[in-house]
Order: sequence, then C-alpha cells, then structure tokens
Amino acid sequence: DFALSDLATPEDRMEALRDIHLRAGQMSTLINRLLALTRMDAGQTRVDLETIDLCDLAEVVAAQIEDGAAERGMTVALSLDGPVWARCDQTMLTQALLNLAENAVKYGREGGHVRVAAFARDGEARLVVEDDGPGISPEAMPHIFERFYQGDRSRQAGGAGLGLSLVRLIARLHGGRVEVESALGEGSRFTIVLPLEAGEN
Repeated sequence: DFALSDLATPEDRMEALRDIHLRAGQMSTLINRLLALTRMDAGQTRVDLETIDLCDLAEVVAAQIEDGAAERGMTVALSLDGPVWARCDQTMLTQALLNLAENAVKYGREGGHVRVAAFARDGEARLVVEDDGPGISPEAMPHIFERFYQGDRSRQAGGAGLGLSLVRLIARLHGGRVEVESALGEGSRFTIVLPLEAGEN
C-alpha cells in the first residue's frame, strides 16, 4: 500500500517489488510442497521407477547449488564412488536431494563447505549431503522431520518446516529411509538410503 501511495519514492517502490518477489517465491515453494505432501498422503502420486546411476543425480544437484553456495562464500565438494544403481523416480529423488543440499547452503556456515556424495555400502545405495555448519540441537533432533516444525535457524531464514518431511516421504515411497547425524558446532550429515540394484550391462 505504501509503494502505491504518492509518498513512495522510486527507490521505495523498487524495494517493495524486491520484497514482494521474494515473498511470492517463498509462498510458491510452500504451496508446491504442501500439494506434493497431500498427493503422496492420498496415494495420488505416480512414482515412475527406472534404474539410474545415483552418481549422475548427485552431480546434477551439486551443480544446481553452486551459485547459491558461492554467494555465501561456500565451497561445494562432490564425492562419487560409483556407479551406484537404484530403482527410483528420478524427478522425485532429485527434488529430495536438492532439498537437503539447499538446506545445507541456507543453514550452513558462511564460508564453509557442503559435500554431496553417492556411494554403496552394506548392500544399500546412499546419497549424502554434509555441511560444517552449526549443527542441530539435541532438543530439535527428534522433531526435524515433523511437518511445520521450525528450529530457530529455520524461522530466521523464513523456512516453512516442510522440506525434510517431503524428503522422508519420498525416501519411504522408494522403500528407503533418511538418516541424520549432527553435532553442535560441527555440522550435519543427511543420508538418503535406498535399495541397491544390480549394475547395468
């Protein structure tokens, strides 16, 4: 309303437009995640499974977060020990890994590091996102996958508390799970664990 008034300067209007653009983007992300969760809960999500190398998926996600990481002076490292074959919906799993990677950039330590990895261990395929940020408090740890749960840093960054719920649900739709390790002041490590497929010819 102020931007539309005669009192607003061109600079005021430009600042208002930037803020509206930011808020619209956040609202769009929130709505899309809510829709995705609702459809998955209702069993209305089609999962198109194909056998893919998770190393390719990790490489794509690492590339997608590089610009955002650079803005915060962060380095993105890619660690691949493959091929790592898994049956998955490529679009859905890419979104899950991207959610984790974007969180690492958003909540990690400025000037720090983010590592995206893909490898197989103990007969399972693993996708990992690791940062050297402030870590997750023991009080918050039991709640981070709950819908709409927001820790202090999530609230400060304008998070909606849906990203990790979506990651866990996507992992479960693939017969997998999400594991998390974190220590205050040392960082966090999220791992999507999936059934490992035999290698392709």
